[in-house]
Amino acid sequence: MAEALQVFMGNTAEKVCGDVVELFFADPNLEQKGAITEEAFIRALRELINEGKIFGFMKDDLSGQDFIIITLRRSLVPFEAKTSYFGKFLHEIIHENPVCVVCHQILRPTERQMRRLVSKAKTVVTDLLILEGELAA
Repeated sequence: MAEALQVFMGNTAEKVCGDVVELFFADPNLEQKGAITEEAFIRALRELINEGKIFGFMKDDLSGQDFIIITLRRSLVPFEAKTSYFGKFLHEIIHENPVCVVCHQILRPTERQMRRLVSKAKTVVTDLLILEGELAA
């Protein structure tokens, strides 16, 4: 991305990209929002187990993946959970694993807000499994 911008904009491209990334990571609530996103995915994955759509999952904090879904066929589908599409963009520059995004700015979710995040997470994970050929559409 930086190379494409540099061709288009010249030497200012690197500075612009660096400034945007710096602003993104300067968010003092980034870690807290990420923890809420991960909790939403944990609840969503538990619900998918209860519904018989996946066999199980593992929480995995390796670089580039937060979770590994164990499908009904016992295949492993790793993915990274993100709170923003910019975070997804940055992740995809370095890693190949799929990214599931649930955008939000919530720092202390009510149960109703968390329920909405879980619902979004279930939809995103279901879409991932359909794309991977592990779940019928």
